[in-house]
Amino acid sequence: MARGVLYQGRFERHFQRLSQMVRALRGRAIRRLVSFDDLAEQRVFLDTQWDTWWWRLVYRLALHRVTSRLFFGDPAYYAHAAVPVGPTIYHRMNAGLERYLARDSFMVSLLFTGRLPPHDLPPHLRAEGIAGIVPRLGNLDVVDADLIAHLADPSAPRYDRFSLSDVPSFMTGTEFSGLLEAVIARAAPGARLVLRQFLTRYDVPADVGARLVRDRALETRLAEEDRSFGYEFLIADVADAR
Repeated sequence: MARGVLYQGRFERHFQRLSQMVRALRGRAIRRLVSFDDLAEQRVFLDTQWDTWWWRLVYRLALHRVTSRLFFGDPAYYAHAAVPVGPTIYHRMNAGLERYLARDSFMVSLLFTGRLPPHDLPPHLRAEGIAGIVPRLGNLDVVDADLIAHLADPSAPRYDRFSLSDVPSFMTGTEFSGLLEAVIARAAPGARLVLRQFLTRYDVPADVGARLVRDRALETRLAEEDRSFGYEFLIADVADAR
């Protein structure tokens, strides 16, 4: 608790180690990057001082699957990666920094400082978010089960909202298709599905896609606005929920 419970997970401790490494390499540049309050000035800095060949090489090495397996210790994290991890994250981060200030991205702060910025905490960690959540905790019905197995259970309730984060990152292509089938099977009328892909790039099978109405405009807009910068969105309404 004294060390801060939010930072004691494997993911958070891994990124703290990475942030220590990058601060040792580019401490002055990082302090400059997170100091900008003018996006045009930040873009000039990115083009003229930040984006260098050796910095791209650091990402390629530090986020390589072998390096991550040794220091992160979670072999499943990159098990289904369909893209080169370091270059992909580097490109997406730089593309994001062309659209918003570095200091306003909690993921940039976590990577480069090892901490979440106090002024940009996720909504559920802000005072107003906590005040809205706590009175409603009694409304939660927690189920600890395999996701696909739960959705395949005929006794399970029907759901009108599915927020599945980046669950596909830990699935095979077959399991991803099975997940979408299970969602459709347990969807209530008017149900909406939202999920994200991090390093995977699974396509929606044609037969499944015929039962989903994709909101591609919203997918594109959220991908541009999302300060997590690493994810691709799939947002759809279930067309034939029964």
